[in-house]
Amino acid sequence: MSKREIAGLLAKARRSVHAAERLLRDDDTILQSRAPMYGMFYVAQAMLLTREVRRSKHSGVIAAFHEAVCETRGGSGSVLPSASRWI
Repeated sequence: MSKREIAGLLAKARRSVHAAERLLRDDDTILQSRAPMYGMFYVAQAMLLTREVRRSKHSGVIAAFHEAVCETRGGSGSVLPSASRWI
């Protein structure tokens, strides 16, 4: 795990959220929905990196996030069963 990589992904996520806020203020409904999705994608990638899991494609990140975070959280079943659908 590279702390620099994780920090970079979290910075991208922050920029995506800020872009979404600007688009919301400008009433740009087409691009508005994409920016938060990218933010969640970058956060999911960062969370996976903390577990030494690397995926670059959107479908791979969703599948790995669901397996690593949603299904195995705490070892007692799914705490976040639908979180991977938000990415």
